[in-house]
Amino acid sequence: MPDGNKLERNFWRFWLGGLLILAIMIAMNPLFVNDVSPWGIRDHQSAGTSMRVDAIQAAWQAAGVMNIARWAIALDLVYIAVYSFGAYCGGQMFRAGKKPTLRRLGWMIMAAAIIVCVADYIETICQFIQAIRLAGDDALAEIAAAAQPIKSTAFLISLFGILTALVVQRGSRGAGGT
Repeated sequence: MPDGNKLERNFWRFWLGGLLILAIMIAMNPLFVNDVSPWGIRDHQSAGTSMRVDAIQAAWQAAGVMNIARWAIALDLVYIAVYSFGAYCGGQMFRAGKKPTLRRLGWMIMAAAIIVCVADYIETICQFIQAIRLAGDDALAEIAAAAQPIKSTAFLISLFGILTALVVQRGSRGAGGT
C-alpha cells in the first residue's frame, strides 16, 4: 500500500486528471447532438438496440463527426482508468482517517470507484466495438444500456462522496484532528 503522501498525490493527480478529461468530453459532446441524438454520446451509450445505434451513427456520419465520436469514445476509455484510480486512491486516503465518518466514506468511495471502473468499461467497450464496426449490435447495445445507469450512479456516489469527505477532512483538520 502506498505511503500517505504518495497516496494523496495519486489521489489529487488522477482524480483531478479524470475530472479534466471528463470536462473535455463534456465540451466535445455538442458535436454529437442532433435530432437523432439530442443528448449526444449519452444517447449512444443508452441506445439499447442495434437499430437505435445505427440511426445515431448514421446521423453522426451525415454530420461528419463519426471519426471524432470514435476518438471521444477512445478518450472515455482513458478517462475511466484515470478517474477510477484517482477516486479509489481518494477512498483509501479517507479510509485511513481518524474520524469514523471519514473511514466509512472512504470505504464507500472505494467501492463506488470499482463499480464505476467495471460498469463504465463494460459500457464503453460495447459502445466502442459498435462505433468501430459502424454497425449496431443488439447484445452490445443492451449490455451498454444496462451498464449506463449503474456507472452513472456509482460515479455520482464517488464524486459526491469525495467532496463530502474533503469537507469532513477539512473540518477535522480545523478542529485539530486528521
